[in-house]
Amino acid sequence: MHNHTVRNRVARDRLTLILGLGVPYPLRDLRLVYPGVVAMEQDTRIKIIGGQTGVTYRLCDAEGNEIPSYEVKPSGSEGIDGVILPTPKITNDVTFSIMAVREDVGVLLETYLNKLVTIEVGLDQRLSVSFEPQSQRGQIVRNGRLVVDYAETSVTIAVALSQEGVTYQLVGGVEGDENVPPLSDPVPGTGEKILLTFKSDVKLVEDTVIKIKARRKDMSVYLDAKLSVNVRPDPSVVVSVDLPVVDYRGTPKFTLTRFQASAAYDLYQHAVTRSENVGGRFSRELSEYVKVGAFTEGTITSGHLTEDIVVFIVTATKIATLETLQLNDPVIVLVRPSPDPEVRAERSPISTGTSGMVLVNNTQKGVEYQLLMEDNTSFGSPGYDYRDRDVGTTRVGIDFGVGTVGEKPVSLPTPALNKKTTFKVRATTIYGRQSTDLRETISIDVS
Repeated sequence: MHNHTVRNRVARDRLTLILGLGVPYPLRDLRLVYPGVVAMEQDTRIKIIGGQTGVTYRLCDAEGNEIPSYEVKPSGSEGIDGVILPTPKITNDVTFSIMAVREDVGVLLETYLNKLVTIEVGLDQRLSVSFEPQSQRGQIVRNGRLVVDYAETSVTIAVALSQEGVTYQLVGGVEGDENVPPLSDPVPGTGEKILLTFKSDVKLVEDTVIKIKARRKDMSVYLDAKLSVNVRPDPSVVVSVDLPVVDYRGTPKFTLTRFQASAAYDLYQHAVTRSENVGGRFSRELSEYVKVGAFTEGTITSGHLTEDIVVFIVTATKIATLETLQLNDPVIVLVRPSPDPEVRAERSPISTGTSGMVLVNNTQKGVEYQLLMEDNTSFGSPGYDYRDRDVGTTRVGIDFGVGTVGEKPVSLPTPALNKKTTFKVRATTIYGRQSTDLRETISIDVS
């Protein structure tokens, strides 16, 4: 509205001059644009919006005394950008006034613009700064913070109305610590917006607060604005397990390598079903997993494992943003069968030259039981839990769960015996192929 009014009055004054009706005084309420703070020994410019053609604008001190050689006279080509009035080098806080002079047909009209120009000397810490997110790299600004992928190397920050004669540089770390490596190269100010970009060797792996250092000669300050970058979770954190094969009801320990301090990690487990095992692929859907617990200082111990094959996955959640993802690599743990099923003889003693029968009670589904002789050689075919058997056959059932215990005993026939013989039974998981010898052995007497 102000600019529109000024243009109308300028047109009116021009028409007054053309018609010879008189010489109008220069306008006094023009808008002035200039930096509030200028670096020591640096000149600057005052933009006069709506400067009139035929009027000379002279720089004066606060008392109205002219400063020689600092004036400008619009030519009519400046347009909406206004006319630029230069200043001498600023060495201390200073206030300027601006005289407008119109000289026409022997008439000299002088007046001062209404607004005084006050400029402080030093480094302006109040400059506006902002992120320049790169959408093709997945960068977004959320709640004033830049969110980037793990190990991001390209971040750009804009400094508005940078000061000429001042260099600007991105830094992290503790304010006042001169030993902190800079994040960007220094960029000279231009009086306009400048861009500061990360060095190519800088990688963001943790949430980072970025500060901007302004420097001129041996004077330096940090800008008031501080920008925060949130780094997404690292999907390549390595999860290791101390026991990839555990005894029945074993509790393996999981450890994270090179994990982010700004993220929380949770462990989930899933018992592989027969269909998954046959297909060689298992689900990664978190809804099919049971949460074990949270890692503490990069480690966690699972609960007691009883299933044949257990898959573990880990989720990483950034504490600041609650952004969650699964780590790339799952961990598979194989579980040996229980050594505790009861072993007994169907009858003892037996007649010389006849076969006996070894019975295994409380067997596990998904486990085969093999009779072993005293020299550890196997005899006969393995037996299976009744839930893994069909009518007249010995085969694996449709599904299995090693942790379940059968009610009907497994019968393992012995060879014909001529003397007292001791047997043991070896249990082997059908799919994981992990074995353990049952604790109990059985001796069959011969009469």
